[in-house]
Order: sequence, then structure tokens, then C-alpha cells
Amino acid sequence: MDDEGPPPKGPPPKKRRATTQLNDPLSKRSKSSSAIGEVSNEFDEIMSRIKGPDKELALKSARKLKSLLPNASRIGAFVTNRKNLEDLVTVFSRETSLLGTSMYQEELHKFSISILANCCFTDKTTSTGMQIRKASRGFLDQAVRIFESTISNIEIRISMCRLIGNLCSNKELVTNWLSINEREHRDAVSSHFSVSG
Repeated sequence: MDDEGPPPKGPPPKKRRATTQLNDPLSKRSKSSSAIGEVSNEFDEIMSRIKGPDKELALKSARKLKSLLPNASRIGAFVTNRKNLEDLVTVFSRETSLLGTSMYQEELHKFSISILANCCFTDKTTSTGMQIRKASRGFLDQAVRIFESTISNIEIRISMCRLIGNLCSNKELVTNWLSINEREHRDAVSSHFSVSG
């Protein structure tokens, strides 16, 4: 009788605990391991939904992503994987280019700007800002387009001001961006004259 009792009681709690951890998207185990031992990006699925063609699902996923990034620790986990920021900047760029068209999704645009602003506010290094710059070389031009647009609403403009303010709070980052922009401008001017001459 003693031999029959303990074996059934021991394994079930271990199985339930492991299953809960694997299904929990915020669990350290779900982030760091899988059946084949690869390190996974816990935000991969939600970012693919945000970038996807289904407008309703994209907006719902953007809202969910913002709720998944409530503090510096979670934002740090998000920005650590460069693909996350690249995907978010892609959404921002796409929506900025669609301003004034029937394809434009104002709420999705607002969420992308707000999440980028939160990432830049939280990450005090130049890393996040430089990743944004690499993901979209025309980022500053896109910002200007938002401010000049008569279609973009005040909330989007305020979010964009916050994003730019957070980027500008890092002097080293601003210096890097300005030197890159100056170099690109010089290269463009010199290539123009070499082609025309």
C-alpha cells in the first residue's frame, strides 16, 4: 500500500509546473529554452501580428504589446532583440508613409510611436536610438512629415514630440545622428556634382 501511494502524487505536480512555465509568455523558461534548445524571441509572434495585413489583429496586438512593456525590465527584454525594434520601426515607417490614404491606421501609428518613445526613455544608452536610425534612415524626414501633415491628429504629434525628446535626451546619440546626417548630406551633394559635371 505504501508503494502505490507516493509515485502518483510525486510526478503530477512536476508536470503541471513545467506546463505552466512553458505556456507562460513571460516565463524565463519560455524565453530561454525550447524543445530543441534554441533561444527564442518571446515577442516574435506579437510583432508578426502587428506587422501583418489584418488591421484589427495588428491593433489588438499593438495594444497587447504596450501592456507587456510596463517597466524597464520588460522594455529591456524587448529592445535586447534588435529585430523587435526593426519591426516596430517598420510599422511606424509604413503608417507614416500611409498618412492621408485609406490604408492608414491612426491608432496603430500612435501605438508604434508611443512604444518607441518608451523604449528610448528607458534605455539610457545610445543603443536603442542607433537601432532606430539604422532601421529607418529617413526617420527624421518621417518625423517632419508627421508635423507638417494636416491629417495627423494632435495625439500623434504629441507622441512624436515625446519620442524625439527622449532621443534628444542622450547627447552622445544626438551627436552621432547629426554627424551621420551631415556625412550623408555631403556624400549626396558630392555625388550630385560628380554626376552633373
